[in-house]
Amino acid sequence: MDSIVDKINPWKASGSIDLGRVVQRIQLPEIIDALEDEVISLLVGPRQVGKTTLMMLQIEHLINSGVSPKNIWYVNFDYIELRKSENAVEFLAQFELSSTEKTYFFLDEVQLLPTPGVFLKQLYDLQKMNVINTKIVASGSSALEIKSAIKESLAGRKRIFTILPLTFQEFMQYRFANLVPTRRMFDEYMTFGGYPAVVKANNTQKKKQLLAEIVQSYFQKDVTDFLKVQSPQKYNTVLKLLAAQIGNLVNMSEMSNTANVELRTLEQYLFYMQETYLLQIIRPYYRNVRKEVTKQPKVYFFDMGVRNYFLNSFDDVHLRADYGFLAENMVLNELKHRYEQEIYFWRTKNQTEIDFVASNRYDIFDLIEVKAKERKHMRAIKSFASFAEEYTVEKKMVYCFTNKPGVENGIEYRNLF
Repeated sequence: MDSIVDKINPWKASGSIDLGRVVQRIQLPEIIDALEDEVISLLVGPRQVGKTTLMMLQIEHLINSGVSPKNIWYVNFDYIELRKSENAVEFLAQFELSSTEKTYFFLDEVQLLPTPGVFLKQLYDLQKMNVINTKIVASGSSALEIKSAIKESLAGRKRIFTILPLTFQEFMQYRFANLVPTRRMFDEYMTFGGYPAVVKANNTQKKKQLLAEIVQSYFQKDVTDFLKVQSPQKYNTVLKLLAAQIGNLVNMSEMSNTANVELRTLEQYLFYMQETYLLQIIRPYYRNVRKEVTKQPKVYFFDMGVRNYFLNSFDDVHLRADYGFLAENMVLNELKHRYEQEIYFWRTKNQTEIDFVASNRYDIFDLIEVKAKERKHMRAIKSFASFAEEYTVEKKMVYCFTNKPGVENGIEYRNLF
């Protein structure tokens, strides 16, 4: 085991860590601040979005802040040899812990342990009893597996950070070193998404290959191995149907018939897809059941590249009928970083609609419309006034292509890129 630990902890010998050029995630400052908390920091999200890199950036921060490299341990449970401990005490016995200074443990892929929730609880309890002086940062690539394992055992003992594919801002920093965004850069992001390896790839063929590997890994490790879906083919069929319907109302009964899947099974599939961070469901906001849509949801993907892979659709986005819906999808992913509460859409039964309704305060709403067109070609947004007749509105925003972002007639116009 010593050789493996030495290999994955090179700062023990060198006294430093060299990560090269990596993306600076929006969440990094908050994650670093959490190193001072006593609760366990838990990084969850889909595979290959950069959770391990975030761990390494925390380690780099600690070393640069004066923490001794000997007090920092990275453990990757992908190595079978590192999973053999029966409990937390036996696990800790393998490491040299300081009696006077805090020891930092970065535990990667904890879902591979037999009982990850129990293991992490044991570590936390030993810390609370002052048996050890540690900070635990853990990550897991199978989000649903992590959630099911830790929901009860780590209640009140954890702080969860959800790590998703790169936002457009992060994409720009990683791919183009913060050059001024152009339409071409925006269209690349809309086509291939924000998985770090895909963003880094320099040609279209390599990007498609990497997206195929990401999806294949998802089906093998999540759909087949963990979820044990009996018919991966039908699961894939449902995903393709949903990929073709982003931004549109989803009729569950109709989709059940089209996919030849029982309604109950379809609902289970949708639950799995959400919990594994593949797609997100946006529900209608309503109070008046006679006038407003109340049931049919909309579906968007967490990554546009993955969505386009399911449709094998990588054509010039300007020639595609779904360009507007892709823009909606991108804006929603950005809004998720800004609003802590659930985001909805609004639609009346006479077809008046607002793309997104969001709020960080009870009963006071921000309204967001997405228009994949030039601002000068846009008409007035009448739906904003209709919503404001029934509810309290704080901000009204339109995302579009504009060289002159700003406020006009109470509406804030923002450039899509």
